[in-house]
Amino acid sequence: MSEARFVFEPTPDNFSKMVLENSAKGPVLVNYWSPKAGPCMLFMPRLVRLATEYAGRFLLVTINTDLYARLAREYSVNSVPTIKVFRNGKVVESVYGAQPETEIKCLIDRHVRSESSSGHVTAIRHYQSGNVEQALTLLAQAAMDDPTDLRISTDLIKILILEKRLIQAQDLIDALPASAKADSAIATLRAHLDFLRVAADAPPRDRLEQDVS
Repeated sequence: MSEARFVFEPTPDNFSKMVLENSAKGPVLVNYWSPKAGPCMLFMPRLVRLATEYAGRFLLVTINTDLYARLAREYSVNSVPTIKVFRNGKVVESVYGAQPETEIKCLIDRHVRSESSSGHVTAIRHYQSGNVEQALTLLAQAAMDDPTDLRISTDLIKILILEKRLIQAQDLIDALPASAKADSAIATLRAHLDFLRVAADAPPRDRLEQDVS
């Protein structure tokens, strides 16, 4: 567990920094477990696998309640496994018992996607206020936080096109997976971008008129 990326094991000395401070940056899932409980041992690999799959969009912190009973008591953990989701220094959701992986993914998505959605909305407001660079930065971060939400990538491409950053827009489209490129909104933007790039490369009107005369 300790070797896996995005999976951490705190002590009473660094719990505040590892969990509470990090929860100001994004969701932190704390798994209270015991090596003596069979369900915990079955449940842990699912959590580690999801932490790896989400690649840093949330942090997984595991607390062995046999070693650190006080950390469990402080948050009223009376049974294991128990998951508590921390955000901005507070517990925002708790789950008790070994849940199916699909249920845990739903739990994670509720909090990860709310973060990217917030960034998405804030980015659009910045753009509407004329803060183009801030909007692009927030949209790029939101797209990385939740690559499955194509609305974010769509708006990012739209703004790049509106700002005449056609090469950047093309690079973004090219980097999307095939399934995303097949999305109707992305396909429409791609066709529009192709037209704009052809028009930008076309010779001046007087040159065209001369060529056809």
